[in-house]
Amino acid sequence: MAKRIDPTSSTLDPDAVAAQSGVREEVSYPAKKIVNLSMLYRKGPSNEIANCLTTHLNALAESNYLEGSGEYNILYKSWMISAINFSLLGLEADSRSAPKLQDAKFRTWLGTRTHEITAFFRESGCHNNHCYWAGVAAASSARYLKSDDPLQFSKWVLLQSEKNVNDSGQLSAEVSRGTMAFHYSAFSIAALLVQTRLWNQNDASVEAFVSKLSGRFCSDALTGSSGTTFAGIPAQNVKGASPYVSLITAAEPEKCGALASSSSADAKSFFFGWNMDYVRGLVTGKNAP
Repeated sequence: MAKRIDPTSSTLDPDAVAAQSGVREEVSYPAKKIVNLSMLYRKGPSNEIANCLTTHLNALAESNYLEGSGEYNILYKSWMISAINFSLLGLEADSRSAPKLQDAKFRTWLGTRTHEITAFFRESGCHNNHCYWAGVAAASSARYLKSDDPLQFSKWVLLQSEKNVNDSGQLSAEVSRGTMAFHYSAFSIAALLVQTRLWNQNDASVEAFVSKLSGRFCSDALTGSSGTTFAGIPAQNVKGASPYVSLITAAEPEKCGALASSSSADAKSFFFGWNMDYVRGLVTGKNAP
């Protein structure tokens, strides 16, 4: 991961990012292949695509994909696993054409990698968006594997995130990001929101917490002719935050209606497997687990 070059730890050194582009592409390529195959299958289901998808899923285990430790390795595991899982969960959601995958090796691999993520954050603590996205990876793995252990980690993440809220009702680490506070706050709240929708059980206190967090985010964000501000600070990378803002506004239309017009409903995130229809269905209750 490239070094951050501003006091808020929000901006990566562009030269270092460019130098690492080959490594980033190499790391993400296997996950992108699975995401793209899933998209192809959704457009036109076929046994040929399903078999190819099975091959690539099991190849993750055979190649020991995403092996490694350290915070940034763990962070990439969280993102890549989330992308893969949402691709597969989206296919499962359509019972009429869901592929029958012979993915036993993949399931073993997924359980192992998810455990590495959860063990890391249980030991190091849960302080910012890195941990919240680990919760997304865990909750989506729990859903796909029908396993309780990663689900319990996701619930732990939500409990920890409540401790990270300042007296103004904002996520402390994210609102302190200066001009990137809007982006990081949306990125984090969307992660908390989506994983709770994967639990397949109602938790009134958690729902109220995420709703309150979302409402505060929307009241902090103002969009006018001169652009978007967040908590009084001009916001950067508004377009990059759009997929996450669209989920927050979809979940809280009454609190966030004014902000909805500034986020594109078509905006997509690779971390959700480009499958925003499925994810948006989760947050609105149309695709309840």
